Amino acid sequence: QALNFGDSPWCFMYPMFDRLYPNSKFILTKRADENVYINSYLKYIKKQKKQYVKHGLTDEMFASLVIRRYHLHNKMVEEYFQNRSDDLLVLTIGGEQK
Repeated sequence: QALNFGDSPWCFMYPMFDRLYPNSKFILTKRADENVYINSYLKYIKKQKKQYVKHGLTDEMFASLVIRRYHLHNKMVEEYFQNRSDDLLVLTIGGEQK
């Protein structure tokens, strides 16, 4: 059985890792369809019994917040590496790679 873990706080620490490990490479994983991402995320929360993270929010409200964070994170990472394209590999799951 595979183990899994959430992306926080690791997904926010790339600038620190970049400084700690000069000349390292980074991978940004995206989904081709944000609905697939949301469904996967909601399934993960339910399976891991982490329903508390959406306390007081409907699935639709929570999905809206998660999608906003997802796009914001991707934008921040891509902007951080905008002048260092050889240091960032963007993998799109379920779609074309770029």
